[in-house]
Amino acid sequence: MGLLLEAPTTSFVDRLVWLAEKLNKDALSSFASLAWAAWFCRNKEVFGDVENINPSYVATGFMKLKMEYGEYNKVGSMVHPPQIPMRSTWSLPPTTFVKINVDAHVRHDVGVSFGMVIRDEGGNVVAAGVRRIASNWRPALAEAGAAQFGVEVARRMGFEKVMLESDSINVVQAIRQRQRGAAPIFLLFDDIIDMSSYFSSFQCSHVKRAGNTIAHNVARWDVMVGSENICTHSFPQSIQTLAGLDFL
Repeated sequence: MGLLLEAPTTSFVDRLVWLAEKLNKDALSSFASLAWAAWFCRNKEVFGDVENINPSYVATGFMKLKMEYGEYNKVGSMVHPPQIPMRSTWSLPPTTFVKINVDAHVRHDVGVSFGMVIRDEGGNVVAAGVRRIASNWRPALAEAGAAQFGVEVARRMGFEKVMLESDSINVVQAIRQRQRGAAPIFLLFDDIIDMSSYFSSFQCSHVKRAGNTIAHNVARWDVMVGSENICTHSFPQSIQTLAGLDFL
């Protein structure tokens, strides 16, 4: 209790980050579980659904879920997933494929921008675009949002064989392994996986940031909140220059 009194009160995020530096992993996960239980009960109170709600039982249930997840995670950690190849430079997609490179730009107190660029088997840029939303997403969620945006545009444009590429290893791993979960980020992964079934062939790969420079640049294009800008011709000189550098 004393530690909580010392924690920042500016926001829950600030408090959680502060506690993460003070608590061990098990204690922090217990705090998060109890905070989740408190928020669950708060919502029940706000929306008038408090009948048969016992906060002590709710807290106990959430702590039980946390312990069960810990035991499951110990078993799961014994199985090592296949390693995902990591490239440092951009490379051409397979013949007859297009490659979608994606990146996100988190603009604090402004919103999040998703950038994507589509290139054909010859390395030619065939589309580039950005979408900006007002939400203040964390970086991991933003990277997943950029991947979802890129796949959505490729589907709208009617491409059949698609390779999605990101510099976020966690996003690539989640898509390749078709991971499922209850957190908000999994809604984006579910959408990507569902859309991938519309292509005749779909692949997902990882590249280091140095090989993702065009998408990184496009994610910083200026566009109004709640809108997107998709170019399919007359690309800015900066995009053409960066595309040419990939072959040097």
